[in-house]
Amino acid sequence: MSNSIGVGLINVSILQRKLNVPVTVALLRSSLVSINVTDQQLAKSLSTDLRLNRMSYATELIRECSTADPPVATQAHFAYTIDTLNQIFKAGKANDEFVTVFC
Repeated sequence: MSNSIGVGLINVSILQRKLNVPVTVALLRSSLVSINVTDQQLAKSLSTDLRLNRMSYATELIRECSTADPPVATQAHFAYTIDTLNQIFKAGKANDEFVTVFC
């Protein structure tokens, strides 16, 4: 199995089962999961399924990655996800956590 396929499967598995920010941050920090792939898959997931737990997961993941010491990633690393969350916000469907963190 190539690394990119494995990384994609890990991200899909995380999103389909339990959205666990500390585990995802640990995987990102250890480079077992690609930040770019995580961003793309999370954005895709949000654009197809507007469950509040996914919006909360995305918001918390971005906050945790960018405020960790040392930072795991910056908000720029989550450009696709933030763009998708902004579109959700503009459509009036964002949750309070997103509004608090990004607005």
